[in-house]
This record gives sequence, C-alpha cells and structure tokens, in this order.
Amino acid sequence: MNDNVYDLIVVGGGPAGIMTALTAKENNPGFKVCLLESQSSIGKKLSITGGGRCNFTNSIDISDFFEHIVRNNKFLYSSLYSFTNNDLIEFIKRLGFNYMVEKKTSKVYLEGKRAVDFSEALYIRLRKLNIDVFTNREVEGFDLIMEEKNSGLVFKDNTPDLENDNNAFNSKHYLYEITSGSKKYVSRNLVLATGGKSYPQLGSNGKFFEILRKKGIEIEKPVQALSPILIKENYFKGIPGVSLQDICISAKRLDGKKKCVKSISGDIVFTHKGIGGPAALKISSYINRNTKEYFLEVDFIPDMSRQEIRDLILKNRTKTLFGIMKKFFPSNFLKAILINCESVSESGFGFTVEKAANISNYEIEIFIDFLKCCVFSPISLDKMERSTITSGGVSTKEIDSSTMELKKFPRLFVVGEMIDVDALTGGFNLQIAFSTGYLAGISVN
Repeated sequence: MNDNVYDLIVVGGGPAGIMTALTAKENNPGFKVCLLESQSSIGKKLSITGGGRCNFTNSIDISDFFEHIVRNNKFLYSSLYSFTNNDLIEFIKRLGFNYMVEKKTSKVYLEGKRAVDFSEALYIRLRKLNIDVFTNREVEGFDLIMEEKNSGLVFKDNTPDLENDNNAFNSKHYLYEITSGSKKYVSRNLVLATGGKSYPQLGSNGKFFEILRKKGIEIEKPVQALSPILIKENYFKGIPGVSLQDICISAKRLDGKKKCVKSISGDIVFTHKGIGGPAALKISSYINRNTKEYFLEVDFIPDMSRQEIRDLILKNRTKTLFGIMKKFFPSNFLKAILINCESVSESGFGFTVEKAANISNYEIEIFIDFLKCCVFSPISLDKMERSTITSGGVSTKEIDSSTMELKKFPRLFVVGEMIDVDALTGGFNLQIAFSTGYLAGISVN
C-alpha cells in the first residue's frame, strides 16, 4: 500500500494535468506526486496542436483574453492573472525553447520545434522532479475513504453522506482512492484533468463527466466547439478544399430577436458538406447549442462596398463578370457563384458567359447579394470527433474559481477542458489549460 499512497494524484496527462503536477511539486518539494495517463504517452493531444507547431498562447494583453473566451470568461480571472501568457512564455523558455509571434493573429508558436518536442520536454521535467508518471492507466473512478486513526496506511470504507451530513468533509482524515484496473492508488489531493469529449482516440472521452454527475456534481451538456459546420445549401459543395481569406461571417437568429449574435473575420475552407477553416470554427462556438435557430450570413469581400462592386462592373462593360472579378477570388469559387446566380435569376442573363454590357440592375443585385450577404442554413455542427474542443463540462458554479477546487469535495480539483469554459482559436484554450493547472497546483495542500 505504501507505494501507491501519494500527496497528490493527477488523472490526465494533458497540458492542464502536467502543469498541475509540476507546479505542485515545485511548490512542495517533499510531496509525493503521481500522474496517471490512459494513453501510451502523455501530451498526445498537445502534440497535434497548431498543426503540429504548437500554438501555445497568444501575445495580446492578458486583459484582452476575456473577449476571446466564449463561455464563463469571468470565472477565469484568477487563473489567467495567476499565470499569464507572459508567464507561460517564460515557462517555455525555461524548458529550452524559443518562440515566435505571428503578426497577423498574435498567435505564439514554438520556434523551429514541433509540438511533440514540447510534450517530450514536459515528460523529462516531470521525471526530473521525481514525479511518478504511469501511462496506459485507464482510471475507472474514485471513492472517498476514511483514514484509520493513528495510522496513515490502514483505510476503511466510510464515504460521507452528502445529503445528510453538511460537515462530512471537515475531517482531514478523508482521502481519495483511485481505481485503475486491478490497481488502487490513495491520495490526499486529487486533480481531474481528463479533458472533454473531442478527440476520444487520444483519451478525451468525457467519461469523468458521468462519474462526477453521479456524485452530485452539476455537468453542463458537453457539445462541439470550434467545429466544422454542415450546411443545407449546395452552392459550393462542388469545390471542396477551396479556401478564401479575410471573409466576414455573421451568426444571426432566425427569430429576429437579436440582429447579429456574433461576427467573425478570417479564413474559411469549403468542405463536401459545409464549411471549415478558422472563421467557421470560431463562429460554430456561438451557435453550438441551438444550431438550427441561426442562419449564417457571409461577406466574401468585406473590403469592397456594394457600390464599389457595382461601379467596377459598370466600368468594365466589355468584360464578363468572371473577367472583372477573377483577380479577387479563386476561379472555382467565382464560377460557382456565377452558376448559382443563374439558378436564382429569372431574367435569363448568362452570368457565366455574357458581357457586363447586357447586365441589368436586377442582375447586378443578385450577383452582389451572393458576394456580400450569402446566406447559409446550418444543419448541425460536424461530429464531436472532428471538433477541436468541447464546450460544456463541470459547471463553474461547482468550482472555487480562486483554487479550482470543487466546493463539494475539498482537495478535489478540476482543471482544463473538463470545466465549462471554452475559447476561440489562437492559443487561448491552451493558455486556459496551463493557467487552471497552475492555479490548482499552487492550491493543493
């Protein structure tokens, strides 16, 4: 039993769990710390972030992070200010890495290194601090047990009654027993860092949401976030893989109660069933709970006004619409626009072949509408396995935001993607993982 008794056990070897273990050990050198990971190595999801380049944070001021957090941003004040983006950059540098900032987006990447190198460096740091790291250890659950008086090694089943004993957890003698296969581990402090439901092939299957729900913890429904969007219209389903830069996509409610829920500028890519790319992924996080209650309006050329497009057409009457606009768009996309204009026009004008000299105001408006306010009807978001992160999880009402400790279970902490917070792309979600992990790490006792 001695070998399996710890001061802290962390379940989950992603960035939040790793940061918790490192921080707790550095602040309490005498602590015996253990990290349990279900996969064959730690940091598997971390190793694929940023296309393998690891976009680990963003360089904007930490006070501006909150406008990039979609759900429960105020909950993260203590976390983000306790361990800021600058702190994370310094942490990266101490591990021996340099970094680079992408000017257009302020994304911060590892310089000349891969995300997998980062995961390996974190593992080396864990082992250097004598933190026990056990991989291929799927945790089935945990129980509260009571320490036998006058002995730190003998335990008996005595789970507190949550409903009838309000002081059940006042005793310092309650410990956590964690079950993994035939093995049992015991710890005074327990940190759950098992992630959400996206990327189940990398260990994030959401299993612990149900485990916590059964123990009386409120769980907000986990749904996709930063996900490709499946759309009803067939306008562009023949050009999968074609991408557009610097478009503007807006989410609007069908009931008209709110004119515009959110507008996002950025890049999109057309897929066989809808749209993906950074701008589409971001807007998905604002419509992910009631997708069919929204429509999307896309401005494919926000830098030109309707009047400017009209003037350009009228000044080039000897050219086709394709010839006039081809310098602004990929050919396949522009051809798809023109074909769709022909399908909705009742005038018989040949948008794909006729010269602008023959175009009427009615036909110009159809063309400009497709370019400036093209409407998409979302069917749903793509399946959870294809979403970047999970929205939902352990309700923030259940967690002390100053420590990441569950209010109903002292010395039990929840960090990272398990919490009902999620942010946009750009390094914000990884920063949340490291920050919540750090805060839990300095709070264990």
